[in-house]
Amino acid sequence: MADYPNRDSIMSFVSDTEVPIGSIMAIISTLTYFVSPVDLIPDTIPGLGYVDDTAIIATCLALVNSDIAEYKIRRDHNNIDTTFQEKLNTTMELSDIGDESEDIFSEDTLQE
Repeated sequence: MADYPNRDSIMSFVSDTEVPIGSIMAIISTLTYFVSPVDLIPDTIPGLGYVDDTAIIATCLALVNSDIAEYKIRRDHNNIDTTFQEKLNTTMELSDIGDESEDIFSEDTLQE
Protein backbone atom coordinates (compact mmCIF):
# COMPACT_ATOMS: atom_id res chain seq x y z
CA MET A 1 0.00 0.00 0.00
CA ALA A 2 2.93 2.37 0.53
CA ASP A 3 3.42 2.78 -3.24
CA TYR A 4 -0.07 4.19 -3.81
CA PRO A 5 -0.27 7.97 -3.66
CA ASN A 6 -2.37 9.66 -1.01
CA ARG A 7 -3.27 13.29 -0.52
CA ASP A 8 -0.20 14.07 1.62
CA SER A 9 2.27 12.38 -0.73
CA ILE A 10 0.79 14.14 -3.76
CA MET A 11 0.92 17.52 -2.00
CA SER A 12 4.51 16.87 -0.90
CA PHE A 13 5.49 15.89 -4.46
CA VAL A 14 3.77 18.87 -6.07
CA SER A 15 5.23 21.35 -3.57
CA ASP A 16 8.81 20.06 -3.97
CA THR A 17 10.84 22.76 -5.73
CA GLU A 18 13.03 20.20 -7.53
CA VAL A 19 10.12 18.47 -9.30
CA PRO A 20 9.81 19.58 -12.95
CA ILE A 21 6.94 21.96 -13.63
CA GLY A 22 5.69 19.69 -16.43
CA SER A 23 5.04 16.88 -13.94
CA ILE A 24 3.22 19.23 -11.61
CA MET A 25 1.07 20.52 -14.47
CA ALA A 26 0.29 16.95 -15.60
CA ILE A 27 -0.87 15.95 -12.11
CA ILE A 28 -2.96 19.07 -11.57
CA SER A 29 -4.53 18.75 -15.04
CA THR A 30 -5.32 15.07 -14.47
CA LEU A 31 -6.94 15.73 -11.10
CA THR A 32 -8.94 18.60 -12.60
CA TYR A 33 -10.15 16.40 -15.46
CA PHE A 34 -11.01 13.57 -13.06
CA VAL A 35 -13.27 15.74 -10.88
CA SER A 36 -14.73 17.73 -13.77
CA PRO A 37 -18.29 16.89 -14.81
CA VAL A 38 -17.33 17.46 -18.46
CA ASP A 39 -15.67 14.33 -19.94
CA LEU A 40 -14.90 12.92 -23.38
CA ILE A 41 -17.13 9.98 -22.43
CA PRO A 42 -19.84 10.97 -19.94
CA ASP A 43 -19.60 9.13 -16.62
CA THR A 44 -23.32 8.36 -16.84
CA ILE A 45 -22.75 5.74 -19.57
CA PRO A 46 -22.61 2.38 -17.75
CA GLY A 47 -19.36 0.50 -18.27
CA LEU A 48 -17.75 3.15 -20.47
CA GLY A 49 -18.09 6.27 -18.37
CA TYR A 50 -14.81 5.87 -16.55
CA VAL A 51 -12.70 4.59 -19.45
CA ASP A 52 -11.53 8.09 -20.38
CA ASP A 53 -10.77 8.95 -16.73
CA THR A 54 -8.72 5.76 -16.39
CA ALA A 55 -6.85 6.48 -19.63
CA ILE A 56 -6.01 10.04 -18.52
CA ILE A 57 -4.74 8.82 -15.12
CA ALA A 58 -2.66 6.04 -16.73
CA THR A 59 -1.15 8.52 -19.20
CA CYS A 60 -0.29 10.96 -16.41
CA LEU A 61 1.37 8.22 -14.34
CA ALA A 62 3.39 7.12 -17.38
CA LEU A 63 4.54 10.71 -17.95
CA VAL A 64 5.57 11.47 -14.37
CA ASN A 65 6.77 8.00 -13.30
CA SER A 66 10.49 8.80 -13.63
CA ASP A 67 10.07 12.07 -11.71
CA ILE A 68 8.22 10.21 -8.95
CA ALA A 69 11.05 7.68 -8.73
CA GLU A 70 13.66 10.45 -8.49
CA TYR A 71 11.56 12.22 -5.86
CA LYS A 72 11.31 9.04 -3.74
CA ILE A 73 15.08 8.52 -3.91
CA ARG A 74 15.73 12.14 -2.91
CA ARG A 75 13.12 12.00 -0.13
CA ASP A 76 14.50 8.73 1.25
CA HIS A 77 18.06 10.08 1.07
CA ASN A 78 17.00 13.20 3.00
CA ASN A 79 15.21 11.04 5.60
CA ILE A 80 18.34 8.93 6.04
CA ASP A 81 20.44 12.09 6.47
CA THR A 82 17.96 13.44 9.04
CA THR A 83 17.86 10.15 10.95
CA PHE A 84 21.66 9.93 10.92
CA GLN A 85 21.97 13.51 12.17
CA GLU A 86 19.48 12.84 14.99
CA LYS A 87 21.41 9.72 16.07
CA LEU A 88 24.68 11.63 15.87
CA ASN A 89 23.25 14.41 18.04
CA THR A 90 21.99 11.87 20.59
CA THR A 91 25.40 10.18 20.66
CA MET A 92 27.12 13.54 21.15
CA GLU A 93 24.74 14.41 24.01
CA LEU A 94 25.44 11.06 25.67
CA SER A 95 29.15 11.64 25.14
CA ASP A 96 28.84 15.03 26.85
CA ILE A 97 27.09 13.38 29.80
CA GLY A 98 29.91 10.84 29.97
CA ASP A 99 32.49 13.65 30.00
CA GLU A 100 30.65 15.37 32.85
CA SER A 101 30.57 12.17 34.92
CA GLU A 102 34.30 11.74 34.33
CA ASP A 103 34.82 15.26 35.67
CA ILE A 104 32.79 14.45 38.78
CA PHE A 105 34.78 11.32 39.50
CA SER A 106 38.23 12.59 38.51
CA GLU A 107 41.09 12.11 40.93
CA ASP A 108 41.33 15.87 41.56
CA THR A 109 37.66 16.05 42.57
CA LEU A 110 37.89 12.96 44.78
CA GLN A 111 40.93 14.35 46.64
CA GLU A 112 39.08 17.53 47.61
